[in-house]
Amino acid sequence: MAKLFHLPRAVVINDAGRPYAGALANFYLTGTTTRADTYADAALTTAHLNPVPADSARLFPAIYLDPQVEYKLVLTQSNGTQIYTVDPVSEETFTQDDLGLLLYPRTQAESDASVTPTYYQYPPGNLLRYGAVSGGVVATNSTAWQSACAQAASNSLGAAPVYIPRSANGYEIDAGATITAYPVRIYGDNAYNSFLTTSADISILTLTDVQQVNGPILENIGFLRGTSSGSTKALLQVNNSSNGRIQGCQILRGKYGVYFAATATAPNSCYGWAIRDSIIANCGTINIECEAQTNSLTLENVVIGAGAPVGLHIVDSIGFSCVGSNNLEGATSRGIDIDATTDLAMGAYISGFDFETCVCTLGVIRIGATALVRGVKIESNQFNNAGSSEWAVNPIRCYDLTMVNNVTTTGFNSGEAVNRSGTDQAYFSEIGNTWQTNSAFFSKGSLVAEQYVNTRVAVTYSASMTPNAALGNHQDIVITDSSAFTVNAPTNPLDGQLLTLTFINTSGGAHGTGTMNAVFHMAGGGTSIPTIATGTNRSLTFRYRINAWLEVSRNANDVPN
Repeated sequence: MAKLFHLPRAVVINDAGRPYAGALANFYLTGTTTRADTYADAALTTAHLNPVPADSARLFPAIYLDPQVEYKLVLTQSNGTQIYTVDPVSEETFTQDDLGLLLYPRTQAESDASVTPTYYQYPPGNLLRYGAVSGGVVATNSTAWQSACAQAASNSLGAAPVYIPRSANGYEIDAGATITAYPVRIYGDNAYNSFLTTSADISILTLTDVQQVNGPILENIGFLRGTSSGSTKALLQVNNSSNGRIQGCQILRGKYGVYFAATATAPNSCYGWAIRDSIIANCGTINIECEAQTNSLTLENVVIGAGAPVGLHIVDSIGFSCVGSNNLEGATSRGIDIDATTDLAMGAYISGFDFETCVCTLGVIRIGATALVRGVKIESNQFNNAGSSEWAVNPIRCYDLTMVNNVTTTGFNSGEAVNRSGTDQAYFSEIGNTWQTNSAFFSKGSLVAEQYVNTRVAVTYSASMTPNAALGNHQDIVITDSSAFTVNAPTNPLDGQLLTLTFINTSGGAHGTGTMNAVFHMAGGGTSIPTIATGTNRSLTFRYRINAWLEVSRNANDVPN
């Protein structure tokens, strides 16, 4: 190996206290006056002038010595006056690699993983130790990345966390690394300077079967793909691995950013992950994908960025929680999509999101597209500039949905912030929300219940009418002819809600038979409304309880209009 030459003595200074201008380093074969070549590169391909002149700053360039040659050095002034002579000098040179080999010898973990360091001056785990170079050869960087991860995952003596050093352009790779069974820590200085990048269709990191109490940690690093176009891989692939943490990271432009691939038959197979203070964005399909048994996933202060049709998709998993100050922007299909393959008591909590500039054709938050999902709380979120979305919340199949202190800043394509006509809905609780329809804001929930309870609406009269319980607790049905009519089960009921239906006869004579749906449990049984004389009305009041409207009271006699 070529030796990098260092002046063996301190440079002598002149009377002005500065190194001699134009100093010359003359190299000879030891014990002779025969000049010997030195070199400008470690490969010994480009010879220096001999003597080697110092530059205008009085500094010598890098000087590499042939390890097969013993040299004599004569250092002179520019006029040839000798400053000092050293003979020989080869025995006195000592490279960074020499020092590094003493300080950081090959570890047992590296040996067990069949990893041989390239540059021993860097400590174990550092990508540079294994040959990585920012802006360097892609294949070499890939091998360095795999080597660093292999020694870290060996679970042997001396196994070190993987360190991605700072660089302006990152470290480009074309092959990813896989870590199996043993939890590792991969860290950097910050996600914007300590990052790996790829143009290949790869997962930069795959974690497989890492089932430990203290799981994998990714901290202050970045995984970036040049573009999400054509990608079929997740940048971070997590297979049946638990208790991990993604902290202060930036993951951009895979098909998926993070993909939790769990097994439905293996309880808690991706249990206990936390994503904090990170950005996961600009992916081709879904930014964060969570398959079955991604249980107890926590998001805190996370930006789920633009580009992907779906921000977060989680299915058949329980204990999902979003807290802190989160941001989800630019989704075009669903912002957060919560689903199940069979009836699932999920226990999800979504809080602190600013849903920004979403154009979600299926709702900013969609729940239960395939099967019933129970137990979702949506609290203190702002649906900001999401007016091109169909709904803020689209609970298709959902029981026990609680919505508290949420705000919309624009109307929605459907005209409603919440879809109250889903396939299977029950037990909705709303407190202190401020929703905006396409025409106006309105508040809904018990904290601002007066406006909601006192709202009176008219049901359009027809042979078959379906009241929308979400529109008001007082609803008028004006009977205008003698035809028979039916009142169907109201949509969007709230458990415990009171609903008063006032039948007003303006037909000019006897009205037709009025039949109530079986969901109305009327006093004394039966399904027919009382006969009401023309020019008068009667009111029937019901309370909603577990899929039935129970009659509370009615007028005993006709009341003049």
